[in-house]
Amino acid sequence: MIKKFLALTLCAGLLLTTTACLKKQNLDDDDLGAPIAPMELTKALGSGYGSYDYNEIKANEFTSIMVSQRIQDSVTQNLQQQGITVKQVANTVDKLSLDLIVQAEDYTGGQTTQASKEWPIDIEKSAANTTQAKSIRSSADDPTSPILMFLTFQQLAFGFCYDSGENPETCHKLTAQDIQYQVPYAAANEQHCVDPTNCTIPAKKIEFDRIQKTQLDKDGKPRRTHFTVVLSPNVPFMSRVLQLCTRGLYTITNSQQKIVADVCYTVNNYASGH
Repeated sequence: MIKKFLALTLCAGLLLTTTACLKKQNLDDDDLGAPIAPMELTKALGSGYGSYDYNEIKANEFTSIMVSQRIQDSVTQNLQQQGITVKQVANTVDKLSLDLIVQAEDYTGGQTTQASKEWPIDIEKSAANTTQAKSIRSSADDPTSPILMFLTFQQLAFGFCYDSGENPETCHKLTAQDIQYQVPYAAANEQHCVDPTNCTIPAKKIEFDRIQKTQLDKDGKPRRTHFTVVLSPNVPFMSRVLQLCTRGLYTITNSQQKIVADVCYTVNNYASGH
């Protein structure tokens, strides 16, 4: 998903970029320190998400996600907003079945397009704490293809930092911080807040660097991505990944220049089901 949005908007975004210094982190800095054990990341993420139980997904649960991009610390560009409503849900020993209604607004190419589609999805369970989502997707580029952040969380928690296999990688500089997170204005009623502008919930902010050893850039360096994840168990299940941002260096086609780009998935509304 991240690569798709970068490919669509990188050329247009470069016209707006500056040569400002990196404010968050110098991704060319090689002083990463010792790698962390995969279980350290699992524990940190789990402490922020809370109970990971598909039975908490209810019919009529709603989540809305804004996808945005910022290149070279320039102006943030909104790329897509997607609202997902659970029409029906069934959780069995073998799989989670979801009937979803997805309403998408796509802002790429300087135009706004809207689309709505129903998506039946089966998520098959395995003994290895991983899942494989199978659906009737007609195209990976379909803007209504559901962004299911709870599956992204599962991939982060159980699939990252393993320095073995065909795609070895390591994770570094893990930090976890308890914060008060500003509730999206549209979801203030869900949290019973009288003042939507001053409505916060306890959350956990987790950051780390991922080094993918088999994916090399033009200088022969492995790909490095900085992750920032904000989690809270105080919201409906599918919205508990309140924000996921990645920062990485990307090589411009037909150029020796590398640029830094942030891509964020941010929950901007949610509602509990029943």
